[in-house]
Amino acid sequence: MWRNEGKPKESFDYQHYWNYNFEFDIKGMTHIKEFVKTVWEFLDNIKEKYSDKKILIVTHNGVCRAIGAYFKGIPKDGNLSIYEHGNCEIKEYEVKK
Repeated sequence: MWRNEGKPKESFDYQHYWNYNFEFDIKGMTHIKEFVKTVWEFLDNIKEKYSDKKILIVTHNGVCRAIGAYFKGIPKDGNLSIYEHGNCEIKEYEVKK
């Protein structure tokens, strides 16, 4: 469980939280860089184990942002919110070999 699950958006600067370049130390919250690293390690593992397969990942918007950054890169301004997904939205990514 991520340490910031269940925290209301009003209790921290939500926009800064999703900025990869922003440094913060909020007690009880996982830093976005740690979160992204974990998601990227998961994706690296999937690529390694299932390189010849099509994979479906169903997840919430936060992980979708990290996945978008994995495939499209971290924006210069660090704002991972550009990779936000709508409810039930389907995104398709292709792993380059």
